[in-house]
Amino acid sequence: KASTLVLSEQSRVNGEIRVTHLVLNGTVAGPIEASEYLELQSKAKVTGDVKYKTLEIQLGAIVEGKLAHISEATEKVVSLKVSGVESK
Repeated sequence: KASTLVLSEQSRVNGEIRVTHLVLNGTVAGPIEASEYLELQSKAKVTGDVKYKTLEIQLGAIVEGKLAHISEATEKVVSLKVSGVESK
């Protein structure tokens, strides 16, 4: 289900954020996962790891943590079985 969260520069969040779209101009202490789009505006400050699919960062935004891109490959994990081993 799609979800959008917009946090102004006066906002403060302590905890995990998991949404489809996030526009942040405040402070977050905790991990963030934006499955589609993340915009960090100029007064945004994140202390924690960030996972995103599309990222926009404005001058002045701060991230103290790891940035990890969510790709199609990481979203879909496929298990493969070995059908046989050929030896010579």
